[in-house]
Amino acid sequence: MQVLLVDSYSNNKLGRSAFSAFKRIIVYTLEEVTNEKHDILVRKIDHLKDYICDWEHDILNEKLKGNCLKFDKLDLICIGGDMKICPWEPLFTHAITLLHMANLCNKPVLGFGSGN
Repeated sequence: MQVLLVDSYSNNKLGRSAFSAFKRIIVYTLEEVTNEKHDILVRKIDHLKDYICDWEHDILNEKLKGNCLKFDKLDLICIGGDMKICPWEPLFTHAITLLHMANLCNKPVLGFGSGN
């Protein structure tokens, strides 16, 4: 199972600590439920471009087909972040597109904080 953890916590000590706790909870829960190890991929909120394909505009771009293949391999998307960040901020542009893609493909998404 391939799981994408999206980190939208701040870069201060408190944010790093919160993300570590978030990651531990996700990893522990997945291992307890399935009794197996998982491929956990971690990306910051501003480094999601390699999973994004804007199907309305980029459908003919050959390079972006690789992004679609990466997205297809994901089994679960988990997004966690500070409550200080609003989802309409420009920082969330790729995360919103990722959520739309997951919704269209019926991929499960788990969200914590960050205007969820």
